[in-house]
Amino acid sequence: MLEGAGYVRIKVDAELQKVLERCKSDKVISPFIIHRVPLNKRGRKTKYLKEHWTQIDRQYLTLAFKEALIKSNAYPGYASKQMPTFHEIRALAIFLHKKAGRSAQALAGHTTAAMTEKYASGHEVIWNDVDIGIVLPFA
Repeated sequence: MLEGAGYVRIKVDAELQKVLERCKSDKVISPFIIHRVPLNKRGRKTKYLKEHWTQIDRQYLTLAFKEALIKSNAYPGYASKQMPTFHEIRALAIFLHKKAGRSAQALAGHTTAAMTEKYASGHEVIWNDVDIGIVLPFA
């Protein structure tokens, strides 16, 4: 458990239950929805000193998301660096939940509103109307 992280309890409806069942289709018993059987260079199972041996490391989700984007060809013509990252998509979801009047902080599991605001900021275009003080003659 990361220090300062909040717990999130999500209501499981029929659609989410289908997704959860797909996460269990690998027959690996794990306390984590997103998990994996770690392999060493020879393709053998290994165990890590984590909360549970099926727990993914911090970079795994980010890298797997990028790999899925590339394989799906969701952004044809985009260079790898131009594609949205997992955290950019997460930040957009937080912004959209906040805009819809839902608790984005609860969804994100942030313990402070300031952290949620940091993720939510930067998605809405703010226009500044400026009078430059120049009058051009009509031709």
